[in-house]
Amino acid sequence: MDTKGVRRQRGFVLVTLIFLILIGVLLISAMAFLYNTTDSQQILQNGGAQAFIAAESGDQYGVYWLETNYVKNPLTKAALVTPPTAFPPDCAAAVTIPKPRRKNGVYTYLVQSTVVPACAASGAQRTVVRTVTAIPPGSSTKVCKRQGKKKKKKCTKVKNKHKTILYTTTGWSEQ
Repeated sequence: MDTKGVRRQRGFVLVTLIFLILIGVLLISAMAFLYNTTDSQQILQNGGAQAFIAAESGDQYGVYWLETNYVKNPLTKAALVTPPTAFPPDCAAAVTIPKPRRKNGVYTYLVQSTVVPACAASGAQRTVVRTVTAIPPGSSTKVCKRQGKKKKKKCTKVKNKHKTILYTTTGWSEQ
């Protein structure tokens, strides 16, 4: 048996083992990095969705507040609305209604709901704005809404035959 050939290959197993351990460590660290990146992106995405839902619900509550508190006489000044307590509390929406525009006896309100960046610790700030038209009893107005991908305006004449103010949402936007 030739002992010179065995002596030359004695360190080969050690080098191969070190190389395989190094490859394994690199693979495990890459998988850990990818897992952490995906996890943090998921947290940001969930936080953004949570902030949007909080802003949307605050905006809907603002329209509800306007419809229930001003049934007979329209709101003529700016208002700050406090929605019911949110869960989690750091996702509470601040709802504001600036002074309305008045044209031909018809009031147009911008109901704006904003959620602060602390919501769900994601740093996401969302604002939802609804345009609401208040039509007094016995009057009518032309209400235009943008529809479709090309955002064509579709206008219809709305007549209020009720004894209370008719509130119609004519626009909606999100930031």
